[in-house]
Amino acid sequence: MIETNITEITILKGNKIRLYPTIAQQRLFWRYVGASRWAYNFYLNLRERVYKRLNKVLTVNQISAHITQLKKREKYAWLNEIPLTVIKVAFRDVDTAFQNFYKNIKKGYAFEDAGFPTYKSRKKSRASFAGRYDQIHILCGEVKAYQSFLGKIKCRNNSNPTSDLKNPRFIFDNKYWFITYATPTNETQVSRLDTTLSIGIDLGLKDLAVLSNGTVYKNINKSKQIKQLERRKLYLERRRSRKYNQAKKQAGKYTTSKNIQKLTAKINLINKLQYKKNRCWKIKAKRPCI
Repeated sequence: MIETNITEITILKGNKIRLYPTIAQQRLFWRYVGASRWAYNFYLNLRERVYKRLNKVLTVNQISAHITQLKKREKYAWLNEIPLTVIKVAFRDVDTAFQNFYKNIKKGYAFEDAGFPTYKSRKKSRASFAGRYDQIHILCGEVKAYQSFLGKIKCRNNSNPTSDLKNPRFIFDNKYWFITYATPTNETQVSRLDTTLSIGIDLGLKDLAVLSNGTVYKNINKSKQIKQLERRKLYLERRRSRKYNQAKKQAGKYTTSKNIQKLTAKINLINKLQYKKNRCWKIKAKRPCI
């Protein structure tokens, strides 16, 4: 017996577009990235201090009012040149991180595993900042950001979002700049459930899965592309190891040179590419099974 259900739901569809900013726009990007990281760490530090001394939670509205007063001081006058959205969204991120931490504590997680918010580092944290949703317009081939004084930014895009952007963010992945956002879309889901059908799944190493109906899902780690990436990654890691050993012989300790930093950046890009390929392949392989 086959049961058919048709439902229409509204979902948020994520999008990611590559940007081609000018040198002047890249300088503004990095300035906003630093301001966003500073606001995150500033609120996190102040919230911890207030809670330890007064046993009270410093809310987002309270820290926003405090920042308004700080802007009047000469030391923090540079905040007047930063868009307000960049600062406020960083504050909300801290508040969201604490809410997730409290939820995990209620679920029974240990304090070490609950994800207590930590400070952002310039070297390790992801370079990103938020934009104002109603001041960013994406057209074919360009992004207009009026609120952030960025002007028109060239991009690789073939569609124009008709609705407001949800949570737009500018991010840097150690090589390229992107803008990520979500848009609400209506989708019709048609589910057909055969109550008399049963399928067996055999998981393995050579093949990811073999179904009882004869369908075979290959293991992506055995593909030619992934093997080439693994060989390239191994070659770069050996080069970096030799650089470290040479630096230790010359200086008597391990030091990081510009060449080592370049090799590390290449290795990180390969790791990201492997993650993207594995994730996309798993999503494609999972859809027919659901």
